[in-house]
This record gives sequence, C-alpha cells and structure tokens, in this order.
Amino acid sequence: LEGIRTCLYGIAREVADPARNHSCFLVNTVLELSRQHDEVGERVKAHLDRIEALFRQAIVDAQQAGEIPADRDADSLAAFIMCNIWGMRVLGGTSPTPERARAIVDQILNNLHPSH
Repeated sequence: LEGIRTCLYGIAREVADPARNHSCFLVNTVLELSRQHDEVGERVKAHLDRIEALFRQAIVDAQQAGEIPADRDADSLAAFIMCNIWGMRVLGGTSPTPERARAIVDQILNNLHPSH
C-alpha cells in the first residue's frame, strides 16, 4: 500500500505545483488525438493498461499483507485509482491548492480500505 500512497501523494504534489499549472499531456493526447488516430489510441491504451496492471498487483500485494481487505475487488480498485489519477491530472489545470490535492488522495486511500 505504501507504493500506491507514495505515487498518489506524488501526483498530488505535481498537480498543486504552480510551476506545472497545466493539464497532463497524456490527458490531452487521449482527448484529442487518440480518437482521430487509431495507432495513438492503441499505444495510449496499452500504456494505461500497463499502469493499471501495476496498481492491480500492488493492491493484491496489499491484500495479502492485510492492508486492504481481501474481499475488495482488485480490478475495480485499480480502475478506481486510474480514474482518480486522470481526474487529478485534469484538476492540475485549475491550480488546486496543495491541501485540496492531498484531501483528494486521502479520500482515494480511504476508499481502498474504508475502515481506516
């Protein structure tokens, strides 16, 4: 779970950094190019699938360590994390405060293990 936590708080720092006051290039690429160019869409999807698989494995590892309840669906949680990362990347274009970005990560983590 520590790896997921570190990753998400790192993204929160990035999106709240005034020097990076813009949305994510990958988000823009997906929204603009991947629908117009099949090859771009396939590459982006493959990249995102690899990232989601890493999150899925980290979730399974956390479940085996007792950090996330074993009855939680790892595939759904990995997709949930990915969707929230996308949302945070878009949020980066709105100049969120560091507190707001961290609060979002807190909620994501709370949803991975609701009893914490």
